[in-house]
Amino acid sequence: EFGDTPPGCDALFKHLHQLTKLLCEQGQCNYLLSNGQVLFAHCSTQLCYLVRKAPFSAAHLRDHDMTVDFSAVTRPEDRVAVIATSPLTDNENWESMPAGSLWCFRDGEVQNYQDTTPGPLDYASVLQRGLVHQSGAEPTPL
Repeated sequence: EFGDTPPGCDALFKHLHQLTKLLCEQGQCNYLLSNGQVLFAHCSTQLCYLVRKAPFSAAHLRDHDMTVDFSAVTRPEDRVAVIATSPLTDNENWESMPAGSLWCFRDGEVQNYQDTTPGPLDYASVLQRGLVHQSGAEPTPL
């Protein structure tokens, strides 16, 4: 799609959004995808996230009696986004991602690229752009 020139985040998000619509036609699929600079998260059914940043505190795991004190293993400038199917801890505020949404994270923060309305897909225009090929009656993702 982009040749030898790496796309900007906006162009990459828009293209990935189109491909995600194709993927969703095949069934349910949560995914995380990164190019090393940004992380994309698609919530097909259920995903949640939290952002940890200073001041760091202790986090208690939901499924095991274990607490991790992040203030002991982080620096004040650290920031991280944690994404999971369901909350991993029981003492932090996890945010639910709406089903069908696509999100973009950079440097541990949510970017303004999230899209919660995938909408219908026009297969004719996608076929013209070469994003899929036809195999029988149904298009198949490449």
